[in-house]
Amino acid sequence: MSRRILKGSLILLIIAIIAILIHSLPFSLETHEIEARGSRLAARGSVLSPEQKFLIRGPIDINKATIEDLDAIPHVGQALAKRIIAFRTESGTFKNIEELLEVKGIGPRILEELKPYLK
Repeated sequence: MSRRILKGSLILLIIAIIAILIHSLPFSLETHEIEARGSRLAARGSVLSPEQKFLIRGPIDINKATIEDLDAIPHVGQALAKRIIAFRTESGTFKNIEELLEVKGIGPRILEELKPYLK
């Protein structure tokens, strides 16, 4: 009888762990249609965080990014996005991401925070 109780407890524990893991996923396991709407990606029934957006589509090319693309990156607002685009327009394409340090408002700390989102 104690084996039956132990086996039942183990099954309940496994079910509880699976439920916790499913609940902690960034979005549900149901199929969601992802729609691009300007600078926002939305999954039907939920709004994706900037980190989730970039997990879905990956880093953006700094030389092809639009203001909307850049604005979707954490720590980049409309004003900084416009300065990045203006710098790129005036100076030509970025040869590497470190050249962003030449854009007003981007220092070493901000650059490090932007790197995962840019290529």
